[in-house]
Amino acid sequence: QELADMIKDSSKITFFCGAGCADSAPEVIALAKYLKAPIAYTFRGKEWMEYDNPNGVGMTGLLGWGDAYRAMHDSDLLIMWGTDFPYRDFIPAKCKIAQVDIRPENIVRRADIDLWLTGDVKGTIIALYSLIEEKTDDSHLKKSLERHEKAVSRMSAYVDDCKGQSPIRPELLTHHLSEMAND
Repeated sequence: QELADMIKDSSKITFFCGAGCADSAPEVIALAKYLKAPIAYTFRGKEWMEYDNPNGVGMTGLLGWGDAYRAMHDSDLLIMWGTDFPYRDFIPAKCKIAQVDIRPENIVRRADIDLWLTGDVKGTIIALYSLIEEKTDDSHLKKSLERHEKAVSRMSAYVDDCKGQSPIRPELLTHHLSEMAND
């Protein structure tokens, strides 16, 4: 109920997802759509949260890209789902933070948390639906997705602007390998 109240009182919610979302990516994405929340993720959450995610805005941390950092820092509520993110400097200090993790030893270890819940991500999300209403204001999500698209476009220059160069750029090589690989 406390998390539901935080969600109700917030207009700019961002999700920050880690490896603890491995078995709950569809539920996390569905809830983010329901709440109009951008989804940032950790390096270990990338595998589960990057692909087929219309609310995905990239990764934050030492290998960060996209709009993840900005989406997190522009939010009034950050919900950390299944992550024990080790880089305190990337966590916002001026918003409320809720952390959901199945491992209690991970809670409140790396950031100042306003609410912590020990539990499974999927089970927490399922229980949360009966306590919340769908958000209608998507301005935070739209701004984040627009900034993210610009960042992706800038990164594409490593592929689009280097055709014919020798030696071949690693970004171009991996782009072609990805295009040729089956699903």
